[in-house]
Amino acid sequence: MKQVRNVVAGVVFAAAIAFTLSNCRSGSLAQPTTSEKKDSPRYPWPFAEKPKPTIDQLAVQDVHGGLSTIQPSHTHTRDYFLLADFLFWNAQEDGLDFADKAIRKDNLDYKGKNIEPDFDRWAPGARLGLGFFFGWDDQWNFGLTWTYFHNKATEHAHTSDPFLMFPTWGGGSGIQGTTSPFKIPAITGNHVLAASADWRLNYNIFDLEIGRNYFISKAIAFRPRVGIRGSSIDQHYDVHYHSLYQDLSFPFSHEGSSSMKATNDSWGIGPRLGCDLSWHFTEHWGLVGSLSGSLLYGRFDVEQKYDGFMIEENLLAFPITTSLVPLLNKNKFHKNLVQPNLDTSLGIEWETRARKNKNHVSIGLFYELSYWFRQNQLVRTTTNGLFQTQSQFFASTPFFGIEQSQYERELGDLSLQGVTLKMRVDF
Repeated sequence: MKQVRNVVAGVVFAAAIAFTLSNCRSGSLAQPTTSEKKDSPRYPWPFAEKPKPTIDQLAVQDVHGGLSTIQPSHTHTRDYFLLADFLFWNAQEDGLDFADKAIRKDNLDYKGKNIEPDFDRWAPGARLGLGFFFGWDDQWNFGLTWTYFHNKATEHAHTSDPFLMFPTWGGGSGIQGTTSPFKIPAITGNHVLAASADWRLNYNIFDLEIGRNYFISKAIAFRPRVGIRGSSIDQHYDVHYHSLYQDLSFPFSHEGSSSMKATNDSWGIGPRLGCDLSWHFTEHWGLVGSLSGSLLYGRFDVEQKYDGFMIEENLLAFPITTSLVPLLNKNKFHKNLVQPNLDTSLGIEWETRARKNKNHVSIGLFYELSYWFRQNQLVRTTTNGLFQTQSQFFASTPFFGIEQSQYERELGDLSLQGVTLKMRVDF
């Protein structure tokens, strides 16, 4: 009986060896592939995975025809990108009026008008940038851009009746009446025959930001972004007057030329937060809008130089003698401020893919607005009154005393707006 069991065991062992050799020749015991490990129930843990949900539960098809997660990024993202924008903008600032003019409506009625630089001039600018993506799976993008813009505004005004136009810069400076001779403080004159202004702006903005595109529906994409903004905004403002200097022997006066030259330079740095919203109404065309805000801490360096005259009158002489005395007055100050800034844009964009899907190209035409609060930090200096008549002068000012100067900061806002042609290539 024992011999029979040994024979049966030998036959089974021989059959097992033969079966094993046969399978080896046919390759059925070759190393399983990764897909076999994941898909075949023959391979237990650690290769086994939990059942996966269907693609309909995880993916959405965007307007470009791609499938990705429920909140996918744009399918055209690559490793890095370059952008070059052409700006055609206009800039204007509050608080730069340089003369007040009374316009005669009829024999007894006048209408006042503030004369300021003509801000209707449009000028070109540029924006350059580059960035890269952190990875195809993550697709957060990092970018750096530089925006440059230069603009200027000028204006001229004149009148045949000098008593109908008055300077608004340098209306007072100096001391009245502690001693003889007597000096009337009006460095740019009391009345203006002609006036001109020249304003220039140099605008440099640096933006460093990180963001990510999400398709929140088949055709609508949302891109939140956060970063740091740096600014360097320099302004130069020159005003020239051909004035009448009124003395105590009204209505007699002296003519003279005067000027006010000012610089209003600033720099700042601070956080920036924004978002972009895109509606892709076709595969290649879309409507894109953006809104962002910055809060910058920085410094203003302001300098104002007045070059004009003062009237010197010898009240002890008979008759009273008068003369113009050259006067130079220079004001300079520095101020640290926290300055808010808002940017918005709206436009249409065309996009396509090139080189067998290796590159993505987009071109867009946008309207942009950038608004800077309290950018004008110039200071106006005036006395307690402009001496238009002799009776007004004696009623408001004693012979012995100091005429108190008043200083008022303009705090005008700066706005830039215009058309931007945007071009971007993803590699």
